[in-house]
Amino acid sequence: MNEREFPEALKRCGGDLELLASTAVMIGEDVPIELKRLTKAIQNGDAHQAGASAHALKGMLATFEEGAAVNGLRNVESAAFGGDLAVAQTSLDGIRADILSLTERIRAVGT
Repeated sequence: MNEREFPEALKRCGGDLELLASTAVMIGEDVPIELKRLTKAIQNGDAHQAGASAHALKGMLATFEEGAAVNGLRNVESAAFGGDLAVAQTSLDGIRADILSLTERIRAVGT
């Protein structure tokens, strides 16, 4: 486990490496599910669900790091809740690789 990659997350876990690892496992499992839910909501024109999924993803990933993925999800969330799913889709397309990369880094902490 490389807990040094996410020192703020470790602080949020009170310095508890086991808690950090279990949180990483949970987030590593949940992000792909929520990302699919977000993608489907945008495709189905469900702005409320898209906004809720973007918010959930943002919260999960922000536990570990503020960066491109989290900042981009703020844009997706705002666009979705504002009813502009075209902008939400474009924003999501621009950060999908960042989300997946961060998720892999988080998963590595759980191993």
